[in-house]
Amino acid sequence: MTEGGEASALAATIDAYCACWAVMETAARHAALARCVTADIRYADPMVALTGIPALSEHIAKVTAARPEAVIARCTEVDAHHTHARFGWNLRDGKETLLAGSIDVVEWEPRTGLLTRITGFFGPLEA
Repeated sequence: MTEGGEASALAATIDAYCACWAVMETAARHAALARCVTADIRYADPMVALTGIPALSEHIAKVTAARPEAVIARCTEVDAHHTHARFGWNLRDGKETLLAGSIDVVEWEPRTGLLTRITGFFGPLEA
């Protein structure tokens, strides 16, 4: 795990990234992403692989268009070592959990604290 202040800063960056999924206006979403990911962010989930803030922002817009009231939030502690981390997240719409047990694995740039890679997995891991 990362050391105290570094762990707290990383968790704050991850929370800021999750919050980007609730930003509906394009320019505001781009700006919010620029505060937590690098310009050349690499993102992949089971449905897509892309590079860069504009591509990630467009993907977020497409995904959230179907459920604009839904919220993606971190639901576990951040488990980190070196420049890699993992955390659990879920998608909720009001009190209903739409997608639970999901996990992202991220890499970050220690000098800036920005995320450089995000790899998402949907749903719980099978036994």
